Order: sequence, then C-alpha cells, then structure tokens
Amino acid sequence: MHPAEVTAANAQAPSAARPSDGAVAAVSVPTANIVLERKAQPDFRINGIIYTSHPSAIVNGQMVVVGDQVGNATVLAIAQTSVTLQVNGQRKIYELK
Repeated sequence: MHPAEVTAANAQAPSAARPSDGAVAAVSVPTANIVLERKAQPDFRINGIIYTSHPSAIVNGQMVVVGDQVGNATVLAIAQTSVTLQVNGQRKIYELK
C-alpha cells in the first residue's frame, strides 16, 4: 500500500495482524462548529423610586407605575428600594443602587 492511500479505517493503532510499515497517517476528523447561543438578558437599571401613595419608578430613564411596560418587561410592584418586573415570564426584583 502506498503511504498516500492510508484511510481513516486503516489508520488505527498498529496491531499484531497488521505490520507497521513506518508510514505516518494523517486522519482528518470533522469538527463541529459549536456556537453557544445565550439569550441576552435584558438590562434594567432602577434610576429612582418615588414612593408615595401611588409609587412610581424610573427604570432605564423611563417613568413607570405598576402595570406599565418597560422594554419587554411589565412592572409588577414598586417598593421603597426595589422594583419587581416580569421579564420573559419570570419575576425579577431589581434593587435601587
């Protein structure tokens, strides 16, 4: 066999049944292009809270009250130091920093 004719099937480790001819075989192994897709989490920043009998908050520079939309989130609650948003079906609490 000519060294250029070595295939992946016979490029396995030498065995007693196949004598080594000293040729080095290059085996091409297909690689998968793996792309990890991460859903970008929306970034919400609480800029301020006005806590009165009808509280409001400033989220990403937008004045909101309970029930308002900001981006793809709904304002569920406004507390003295936090705002609760529903984002993609999940409740998330964002603290005023």
